[in-house]
Amino acid sequence: SSVPWICGDTTYYWKQTYSSQYDAVYGAYKTKSAKKIFFVPLMTDEHGVNVPTNEPSEDPDIIPAGYYGAASRTASNWTS
Repeated sequence: SSVPWICGDTTYYWKQTYSSQYDAVYGAYKTKSAKKIFFVPLMTDEHGVNVPTNEPSEDPDIIPAGYYGAASRTASNWTS
């Protein structure tokens, strides 16, 4: 009867630079699981370092659509 909505986190830059705006936009999603809204935070490694969310094999480039997946991302150009 209903489909869950997965709300992914935004960029670390936006989250850290505009923390009050971030909380206004994303904060409410964290309390809505009863309404089938699930918040998924950005990923970090065991040392708390920001990491890409997809393995390159799971997120290929789709050049005709202008999409560059995990294989084309580096620490200098990913959004997280």
